[in-house]
Amino acid sequence: MTTLSDIEFILLILATGGYLVATGVYWRFLFAGRVPPHWWASRLASAALLAHIIWFGIRAYHAGHLPFYNGHEFSASFAGGIVLVALIFERLSQRRDLGAFALPIVLALLAYAWTLPRGVGPLIPIFKSLWMQVHVLTAIVAYACFATTFAASCLYLLMDRQGAAGSDQSATLALLDRIAYQVTIVGFPFMTVCVISGAIWSDHVWGRYWTWDPKETWSLITWLFFAAYLHTRYKQGWRQRKAAILAIIGFLTVLMNFIGVELIYQYSDATFFGFGKG
Repeated sequence: MTTLSDIEFILLILATGGYLVATGVYWRFLFAGRVPPHWWASRLASAALLAHIIWFGIRAYHAGHLPFYNGHEFSASFAGGIVLVALIFERLSQRRDLGAFALPIVLALLAYAWTLPRGVGPLIPIFKSLWMQVHVLTAIVAYACFATTFAASCLYLLMDRQGAAGSDQSATLALLDRIAYQVTIVGFPFMTVCVISGAIWSDHVWGRYWTWDPKETWSLITWLFFAAYLHTRYKQGWRQRKAAILAIIGFLTVLMNFIGVELIYQYSDATFFGFGKG
């Protein structure tokens, strides 16, 4: 008899496989210089995302809560969020190649998720908080936006390195630069709410708004970094190559917050269901 766990497994396998194929299509035609086939890559990624969304719904029903309360759930949900944001900005901008750099991040997150226990357990009391839900949901949206900023910035540096002359090349670089900026503007308020709601939740659970644990500290560093990114663009006039490099470095703080801090918790035996206590 097929169980919900079996269905979740199949759906996530389909999503992972779809993203893998779509990544190959993106990269095959990105370096061949043929833009139209990227539409097929977007369609493949969209089909995989549909399986991913169904997984999210079934997992939520199976667990009895939104699926981000352990490492497997959060990693898989984060991955799906990246695909959703990247595809939205692909459609809005008509640049059908953002997935070339967004999907490898997604595949890495899903590979990590597959290494973690997939079992469904009861929700522990400290997670039964509205502020906790706000904290994690806004984190997923913010990190997904910053991953898309990273993808647009990497694509910008690649196109710039190829160095094709002409107005079309200039227009392409300007568009990628604008996408990176716009998606950061969307993500930054969510990161702000993430930090604030995390502090409120921390006070509710531990009686202090801020404890300077690694998770809280790196969340703040991420917020400060992207605040600096927006500030330098607005006040200092940083554009294009400088901004792209800054955005890529900024996304490294997200990875440190998500993966590096987890390693710290694991080695200190202080892990908190996949995302620390901050």
